[in-house]
Amino acid sequence: MKFTISLFSFLLASTEARLSRKTTSQNSKVLCGRHEANICQNCPWGWNQHTHSWVWYGSGYCNGDCAWINESCIPKSNVYNAPPANNMFDANAPDKCSSHTFTPDERQLHALIINYRREQGLSDWNIPLSNSLSCVAELHSKDLYKGEGHLRRGKSCNVLDGGLSHSWSTCCTKPGLNYDCSAKKPIENTDYPGDGYEVSSGVKGGTVDIIAVLEGWKNSSPHRITILNRGMYANSAWQAIGVGIYGGFANVWFGAEVDPWN
Repeated sequence: MKFTISLFSFLLASTEARLSRKTTSQNSKVLCGRHEANICQNCPWGWNQHTHSWVWYGSGYCNGDCAWINESCIPKSNVYNAPPANNMFDANAPDKCSSHTFTPDERQLHALIINYRREQGLSDWNIPLSNSLSCVAELHSKDLYKGEGHLRRGKSCNVLDGGLSHSWSTCCTKPGLNYDCSAKKPIENTDYPGDGYEVSSGVKGGTVDIIAVLEGWKNSSPHRITILNRGMYANSAWQAIGVGIYGGFANVWFGAEVDPWN
């Protein structure tokens, strides 16, 4: 199993993203339906007395003051009429995301990452699943599977055995050189308003074992600090996460800005 990570220079979240982020005092609660939580994002989670762990109960636990919109539990006060899905991306532009349908493995990998963050004691452990970043994650997995451009350049383009790389067919990423090649893909391919930070795993044509993938990331310091907001990301707060699995590759993208279409 191959792993790699992009250590991009972190950009602070935009003023718009900060203003749109709902803050909740420690003493306040939201009504999720028949239970309460500190914030709406926590409503679908509950403590299992038998397994002594946090369990994802799903969208059915997002009610009351909150609403389940585009794979996220958000305050009803934040719900607005989004533009039609076919206006989200430019379908005629090359390498543009047009849609993303989450597979069971993608949903489970997201849940496993969130549970890991919660087990590690992060106060902002939950990250909304992002349509935009998931579109980019899947797009990169497909690009790696095709193996065009970056694979032909091989080691000179930081491509590992098996085809894993943060490079794209359109550009080459190397340590300390041209990280914008990857970081700017969410802006280039979606309406997401900021850079993306990727953790990756896989071999072309292989089988993706999502439990093994996460265990590998846990045991790799660069991957771990990205997932847990440590090290160079200690002062950041992820506002969006995208998951894309295809052709033996699993890519997870993190972003500091709120996805406008979530």
